[in-house]
Amino acid sequence: MLTKTIKAFWHWAVLMQQSFLLQKNLFMKKQILYLLSLFVIVFATNGCNTKTDITTPGPAIFLLTQTSPDAPNVDFVVNNQLVFTNVPPYDSSLYYLGIPGGIANFKVAQTGSSSLLLDENIDLAPNTAYSIFTVDSLNKISFAVVVDSFSTPSSDTALLRFFNFSPNSPAVDLALTGDTVLLFANRTFNDQAVFTSYGGFGFMNPATYNFEIRETGTSTVLYNFMETFEGGKAYTIYAKGFIGGIGTQAFGTSTIANN
Repeated sequence: MLTKTIKAFWHWAVLMQQSFLLQKNLFMKKQILYLLSLFVIVFATNGCNTKTDITTPGPAIFLLTQTSPDAPNVDFVVNNQLVFTNVPPYDSSLYYLGIPGGIANFKVAQTGSSSLLLDENIDLAPNTAYSIFTVDSLNKISFAVVVDSFSTPSSDTALLRFFNFSPNSPAVDLALTGDTVLLFANRTFNDQAVFTSYGGFGFMNPATYNFEIRETGTSTVLYNFMETFEGGKAYTIYAKGFIGGIGTQAFGTSTIANN
């Protein structure tokens, strides 16, 4: 039985690589290597290999990020497998994680406790990449699921998108410091859940930029920050924390490299 299982796993791995090679835009080599290491997650979900399991379409992949400002450190559990542990606010998994497409159960628990903060089934399409965030204040914490759909840019181009995950912020604009041109305008908390096009990326020249977040329709600057973009990379910047918050709960931004 063990020999058959190992052979079946490698058949599955080859199929998965072939599927990913057809989608060179997003599923990068490092993601494939990491997916191949997730034997336990995939096979714990499907049980013993069968012909049906082996011919299943390529997996869904997902990046996990914890953005709830006042949440404790948490553990992420997917289909009853611990995949990311002791995660502080604003931390992301280093790689996209893989799982067979379909309904998957995601749990979030306070680290060191069996008490669940979230327990939700999420439908993940095969051969699709997602960013999955925990959002909002602890007493209203929820998942935000965004499809990561982009073509890897050329070496002279970077990609950028912006989310507002600050629970109590007003609508905000993102612009270069002192510039009247708005890169992202009138972004409210978790608005990409309603306007799915907000999950898309825009083009930037690779460079170091000074940004400011302003209250929409005003010159009031809520936050200044600097960010460097490399060519051939895609980035997600998100507003975090609380307006008026202090320490780790202060309003600010974090940046995720999506490839």
